[in-house]
Amino acid sequence: GFWGAAFDGRYVYFVPLDDGSAYTGKVLRYDTQGRFTDASSWSGYNASGTSPGNMKGFAGAAFDGRYIYFVPYSSQSMLRIDAFSPTVTRSFDGWPREVTRTAKAFGTGSFDGNRTVWFHPLNANGVVSFDAVSLEMTGHLSWPSGLAAASTDKFIGGATDAANDLWMVSYNADRVVRYRCCSGAMTGYQDWPAGFTKQSEAFVGGVYDGRGMWMVPYAARAVVRVDTVSGNMKAY
Repeated sequence: GFWGAAFDGRYVYFVPLDDGSAYTGKVLRYDTQGRFTDASSWSGYNASGTSPGNMKGFAGAAFDGRYIYFVPYSSQSMLRIDAFSPTVTRSFDGWPREVTRTAKAFGTGSFDGNRTVWFHPLNANGVVSFDAVSLEMTGHLSWPSGLAAASTDKFIGGATDAANDLWMVSYNADRVVRYRCCSGAMTGYQDWPAGFTKQSEAFVGGVYDGRGMWMVPYAARAVVRVDTVSGNMKAY
């Protein structure tokens, strides 16, 4: 199946995770100008052979206006596809030495609207940013006190706010975490709304509305919105 998708203004790219028995690199693309039920509206591309090979198993993608970046889940490299020429692919594996990437390294990614693609850690011990201009990767491990960087299944989903700060949505982590792009500091928010109990496998995505971050419930029993200015949370 697929884990997430990206939209380039015309085409929707479905992110390949597995085929039911093994990880896969088969990207599926839908042309929104065609009928959904027409075979001609669909195309596929097997990116698994992109150098250095074994490009299989991704979790989410981000679009920067030209390229689609596929976030590595089991793959050892990030995959980039040129939206202007979707058969042109490239991989990147210049991971920061301080970032430990185990299986299921990242849970999704996001683009900040400027030049940075962010990889949100699932089992990796740090956040990774990719500069779309210099093509360099940087690790960020300044976790808030009390949050175990080595904990598993930490975050799935998130987005950047108007200040270009990155918000990471809690899956198993006990808090939402904000990475401040200017200072590099991380802040945790765990003052959950009254009557709401944060449990494991809580949220699997986030959407920014211009002021608040809405967290998509998986096992959680409510939608929760975090005010990105005050840090206050409200359950719906």
